[in-house]
Amino acid sequence: QGAPGLTHPRPWDLSEGTDDVYLSAVDNVENPQIFVIFDVVAEVQAYPEYLITFKEKSDTPAEWSRMRYDTALAIEPVDNTTTEYQRVSQMFLATSTGNNTIVKIERIQSRYLWTQYQQRRQVLSAIFPPDMQFERQLFHGVSGEKCEDISIQGFNSHNAGNYEPNFGVGVYFTVNSSASAHDRQAPADSTTGERHMYLARVLTGGLSQGAPGLTHPRPWDLSEGTDDVYLSAV
Repeated sequence: QGAPGLTHPRPWDLSEGTDDVYLSAVDNVENPQIFVIFDVVAEVQAYPEYLITFKEKSDTPAEWSRMRYDTALAIEPVDNTTTEYQRVSQMFLATSTGNNTIVKIERIQSRYLWTQYQQRRQVLSAIFPPDMQFERQLFHGVSGEKCEDISIQGFNSHNAGNYEPNFGVGVYFTVNSSASAHDRQAPADSTTGERHMYLARVLTGGLSQGAPGLTHPRPWDLSEGTDDVYLSAV
């Protein structure tokens, strides 16, 4: 049993004919959690087998740039030499039509929106079957004047792009970038000619067939004992 000021391990009777010896002291003999090895013991008693370098786990994506603790939102340019830039640009260009070229890609770093999104995602991950895809990366075209509002507040019916409401009344996202790149959704700036489009993470949940005038997703029976739910219409 260890104690403050202890400089030598207390003796321990191993067996008759051997010297009494302890090699370490502990915080609690019955359930030891802390061990003390004493300098007076000549032999090497501890071998430094592995070095683990660590830091406090971040609750934000690995790609995010460092932010001050008191900063809620940062819009960071993505370096076009990085794999992150190549991944996003390839997703856009792979489904783009016409003679489009990317001017820049910016990363939206919003602690508030990201925390809300992750909390909702955690709830859905416990509801939906493990093999079900309930999250997707989708495109949303928008006019330049609405970008700041979306980056701060997220998507809603007031700041969303102007899509034909053929499948319901809500915020529209598309698998193909070309479907969100038209003048109606992403009008060109009158001076620069630039258009704007978000690549968003979207919790689509279960899918129901959309229809004009639909204001709520139709119910879906997940399993007995759970509420019927769809999160999106298609």
